[in-house]
Amino acid sequence: MLTKEQVIQELSKFDTLGEGRIVFKVLDYSENRFAPEIVAYRVHYSNYLGQRRKVTYYPNSVGFQWS
Repeated sequence: MLTKEQVIQELSKFDTLGEGRIVFKVLDYSENRFAPEIVAYRVHYSNYLGQRRKVTYYPNSVGFQWS
């Protein structure tokens, strides 16, 4: 399992983080047999333009999925 700091470090490689709080949540997909991984990470953050963004991170398969 990854820490919040590790996920944010990976995210900062793909998007420039702005100011504001970062909401981090660990998602458990162990009961969902169609999910690409058992554990995923959801992050809500502000980008450099001040827009709120939401991304789900699957570290071993899909990577980042913005919504």
